[in-house]
Amino acid sequence: MYEPVSNDNSGSNKKRRLIISLLLILVILIIIIIIVAVTASGGSSNYEDIFLSVPSPENARETSKHLSSAPHIAGSYEDYDTAVWVRDQFLEYGIPDAQIQTYEVMLSYPVQRRVALVYPSSYECVLKEEAIPEDETSGDPRAIDTFNGYSDSGDVEGELVYANYGRIEDFEELDNMGLNLTGKIVIVRYGKIFRGNKVQLAAQRGAIGVLIYSDPADDGFARGPVYPEGPYRTNTSVQRGSVSYALGGDPITPGYPSTPNAPRYTFQQARNEMYQLPNIPVQPISYGDAAPLLSSIELNPAPAAWRGALPLNYNIGPGPARVQMNITVNDTRTTIWNVIARIKGSVEPDRLVLIGSHRDAWTFGNVDPISGQTTMLEAARGIGQIYKKGWRPRRSIMFCSWDAEEYNLIGSVEFVEQYEKLLIEQGVIYINLDTAVFGTESFSAVSYTHLRAHETPEH
Repeated sequence: MYEPVSNDNSGSNKKRRLIISLLLILVILIIIIIIVAVTASGGSSNYEDIFLSVPSPENARETSKHLSSAPHIAGSYEDYDTAVWVRDQFLEYGIPDAQIQTYEVMLSYPVQRRVALVYPSSYECVLKEEAIPEDETSGDPRAIDTFNGYSDSGDVEGELVYANYGRIEDFEELDNMGLNLTGKIVIVRYGKIFRGNKVQLAAQRGAIGVLIYSDPADDGFARGPVYPEGPYRTNTSVQRGSVSYALGGDPITPGYPSTPNAPRYTFQQARNEMYQLPNIPVQPISYGDAAPLLSSIELNPAPAAWRGALPLNYNIGPGPARVQMNITVNDTRTTIWNVIARIKGSVEPDRLVLIGSHRDAWTFGNVDPISGQTTMLEAARGIGQIYKKGWRPRRSIMFCSWDAEEYNLIGSVEFVEQYEKLLIEQGVIYINLDTAVFGTESFSAVSYTHLRAHETPEH
């Protein structure tokens, strides 16, 4: 997922974000009340009043601060600590059943990263985000290095080709030019499509490596003030993210849950036989690092629509720029931790209303996903308070704190694969919270409706 550089530190924006946070929390709580409905045991309006009085900006702020206090990439010790804390919070709120559910999945972590221009001049890419004095988290040594999850390892050298956003139409434009990408390193900018699709399209055409950067035309000085004066990327900021080809879930257990004894493909089978993952090295870079590389491409001027906001001539190539990539990743099978909390329904216990948010982050994740996780936890806190006072939902409620979403929606997909029959038969609605609050923009939501006939029992 897209992870902003950080949050704006200005007082007015902090206040606005706080107001929006509370409004969003209340909206979600009201939605939940409407969906699950209270039982007909009387006093429903009183329960609703209590419920809506529970969420507070102060508690939301403390929850957000705790969960984003340390980088907690999936599979790390810090990630596990957040799972334990979230489970304990559910129980403390009064949710009667909260458990940690584990899966053993393939994840990857960076070991070595080097990108260098070797011809016609030399330049070593920094591949490191500059610390910002106003933001102590920006220089935290615990943050994982800039990398693309599921990149393959590789030491490659080749002529550089610029392919705009790396979309099908962009590569078709290169095809129409008669440009052969075999043995080339492709540089594309973030945006328009998922980053894994960019890599897959380049690899299908014979590319031996891919570089992905954020052009300031899309996220940088051309859009407005950069951080910390504004929300846009600085010249050293890098977007981390997965480049999996798979539709979702653990790439070595496709289509079935990654329980301890499940059959598994090897890491290399996932890359070279099943094409779940790239089999070439991939590295994200900043626009500060991209500029010397792009300016060394001299052939074939890019169309106007392909030009970004860097002060250089955007050319397609190939060459004469030649680039080396030395990327080593550690593919590993490791444990991830979902947290599932449930309240049994009193009238239709076999009907499930699910509210979910992922918990893992590439670094601190204060916006994505902790704003969503905080909203879900505040909703659970309100539910827990009225549950303690005797309220019971008509239908069963399930709160889901997913892990390893950033890599490939892994925690949620493994859960669905394990409980597919149950969810098909009993699931009523799923409310997903990811980046619940971002800046000061207006509220928006997206829904996907799949209706089926359901007979409501008479009561």
